[in-house]
Parts: sequence; C-alpha cells; structure tokens
Amino acid sequence: MKAKQLPIHANPGLETECYHNFRLSIVMADPSRIPWCYGHYVNLQIVSKEKMMFPFVRFEEHLDVYAGLLREEPLDNLSVGMLPAIRDAIDQGHYVIIYLNWSRLPCSNLYRGADLIHDAILYGYDDEEKQLDLLAFEVNGKSYGTVRLPYATCEEEFAHVIEEHKHANKWFAYYGFPLSSIELESAASFMLDKRSLYFSLERGNIQPRGEKDDVFANGYPVNAYMADYFAKAAKGQHIDPREYGIWNIVVTKMLQHKRWMLRRLAYMWEHANGDERRMLAKCRDLYEQAKQQLMRVRVQSLLYQKTADAKHLTAISEHFHVIYEKEKRAVPLLMELLIDIRMDPRSSTIGKAGDTDE
Repeated sequence: MKAKQLPIHANPGLETECYHNFRLSIVMADPSRIPWCYGHYVNLQIVSKEKMMFPFVRFEEHLDVYAGLLREEPLDNLSVGMLPAIRDAIDQGHYVIIYLNWSRLPCSNLYRGADLIHDAILYGYDDEEKQLDLLAFEVNGKSYGTVRLPYATCEEEFAHVIEEHKHANKWFAYYGFPLSSIELESAASFMLDKRSLYFSLERGNIQPRGEKDDVFANGYPVNAYMADYFAKAAKGQHIDPREYGIWNIVVTKMLQHKRWMLRRLAYMWEHANGDERRMLAKCRDLYEQAKQQLMRVRVQSLLYQKTADAKHLTAISEHFHVIYEKEKRAVPLLMELLIDIRMDPRSSTIGKAGDTDE
C-alpha cells in the first residue's frame, strides 16, 4: 500500500483571491521560493462592473503571472480512472486541481446550501486509509484549510460534477476545470524581481477615473476613492445591507495587502545594508500606520452594520484618507531605493542576496 504527500503551504495570506492563494500554496511550500512572491502582488485596484454598488477591490496581478513558473495541463490519462490518474500525477510530484460541488460535502462550511462548484488542490493520497488530501476554501470551520476525503466520496462527487455541471462550468477550463495537474517549471526562477516590483509601484498611481458604472483606480489612489465613497455615503447615500458581505471581504482584502507589503519590506530589510535599512524602515512604519488605520476601518464598518449610524461612515472616510496619505509617501520612498540599487548595484546587499532584475 502506498501513500504520498507533496509539500504545501497552509495559507499564504491571500484567501480572498482563491486563484492566487492555491498557486501560492504550491510556490511557497518551499521557503526558498518565497522571494519570488515579493516581486508581485503590489497593487490593489478598483475596476467597475455594471451597476456596481459597493466598490469591488482586487489585487492587480494578472492570472498569467505564473507563466514560466507553473505548468498547468488537463490530466490526459483519465482513461485509467480518476484515482489512478491522480495518484500517478502526485507520484510524479504534480499537484492536482479538482472541481467539486462543496454544498454536497459535510466537511464544507457551505454544506446543504446552494450549489457551489469550486476548485481545490489535491496534494496527497493514502491507499491504506483510502483518503485524498486536499487544500480547500470554507472547510471545517476555516476560510482555508486542509481536509481529507475518502476515495469513494471523491470519485462520486467528481462524477456528479461531470454529469450535472460540466456544461455550465466549462468556462473555467483554463482555471483547471474539471481536473488538471500543476507542476513547477524546472527552469523557473524564484528570486526577487526588483524590476517587476519597481514597475508595479510606478503604475500604482492611477487616480480614480469615471463615475458610477465606469470607475477605475490602481495602487494607493484606491484609498482616495474609498474615502470619497464613504464621505458620500455619510451624507445620505444608502448602503444596502446585502452589500455588507462584499464590504467585509474588501476590507479583509485590503488588510491582506498591507500585511503582504509589510512582509515584503521585512524581507528586503533583512537583506539590506545600513542606508537601505533606514529607508526601508521609513516605508515599513508608513505601511504599519496604514494597516492600523485599516483595522479601525474594520471596527467602524462592523459598528455601522449594527447601528446604521452615519458617524461611522464619516470615520471610515477619514481613516481611508489617512491611509492614502501614508501610502502616497511610502511608494516614492521604495521606488527611490530601487532606483539607487539599480544605479549602483555593487553597494547594495539586497542585490547580492540572490535577487534578480530579470
């Protein structure tokens, strides 16, 4: 009897971005690959949708960021059966994306709710226990965590998805639907890409444009848009209670962004010299202050959702304005440091710590 588990990162910290969080769970399973992450996931953005109510904030990073890093292909040996195909892929060191209807699984937080066809990452199997190891969203009371499913359950539920939901969900084929393998590219570079970081910071200064159903902002000006949105809401613009779920997700996403920036800066500080450390410390302090303001936004948001008192919306607007000012100062500082490193790489210990400009 055989068993195998591939290494996995329990939660990279972008659980509001499921596509990225799954793939980062693979990339970050080996700490030596983490520097690659710090060259990406730099900006938040708002892109309007038709009849958008509450502003929807997301990470700017495009889905093709993993090109050259991860190879994703449909499993092409399903003729041998789903389970043998999965075990064979894991034996080769490949992770597997599988789509299931989580409303049918007792381990899911969404059990017995509306149909929810969503992906998960298979990273292990155990022939003796006849169990598969998965990393999934909304399981066992957690927003993101590991779960074991019996072989028979996984086969039955995968067959159900194919029979009942394949046509409706075929649009997710390039996301891995219904069953795909993921492997690390052998020639992939996992070093910090300072060029990618610099250009992300450079384009992260797009002020809010458009109105109503035609809004776009990128980078720290997202905070200016949010400040304006809540200022208008405090003056009488109604926020539908049905939007509270999205509201809370957006605040969580923005907190994830601040934590990611602080992790990035901590990594760079660790590999910096004295002068570089002083500039990075200034950036870190500004982002820490921004994070503290955002934590106050979360508190005020929950208070408003309980009381509908407009004073909380005014406070949220003021907090977002402070966040905007903090990040408006931090971004040029970090860009200046990256320019100095580019101009004189010999004086930079960041440039000698296994990083790359490629």
